[in-house]
Amino acid sequence: MDEPRIPFDGGMSFRLKEGRTVRLKALHVSGTYAGVLEGAPRHIHKFVLPRVPREVEEHMPPGKPLIILPAVLPLPSWKIVAHLESRSGARTDDPDMYSCLFICWFQQSLTGSLQGMLRKVLRSIDWEAHAENFDVTNS
Repeated sequence: MDEPRIPFDGGMSFRLKEGRTVRLKALHVSGTYAGVLEGAPRHIHKFVLPRVPREVEEHMPPGKPLIILPAVLPLPSWKIVAHLESRSGARTDDPDMYSCLFICWFQQSLTGSLQGMLRKVLRSIDWEAHAENFDVTNS
């Protein structure tokens, strides 16, 4: 069964440390070990890790996801993927270029606010290095 992809109307926005404003376009949350039939996380994470890039790409529009792995394994219980967009390009001054980034990270718990979770992750992101540009006149 497909897990829900939650679209946003751009109402949730964040200002990055360099001053860029980004908007949350979509969010996908799933169990890290969903679909794994047996085994403890400390043993099966080596089978789950190689699947992560493909699984992230299945839930988001074409783009290269930035996957943030935890420093310690096994992987936490929840996999979160956010699609973020900025109304200015990365590494360009072209006014027709916007930029977007697909970020995947893992959390042990889903407690706390969505805004709090995203703020924490966004503090560690270099948008200019990872975001992809797209031409808004070709949409």
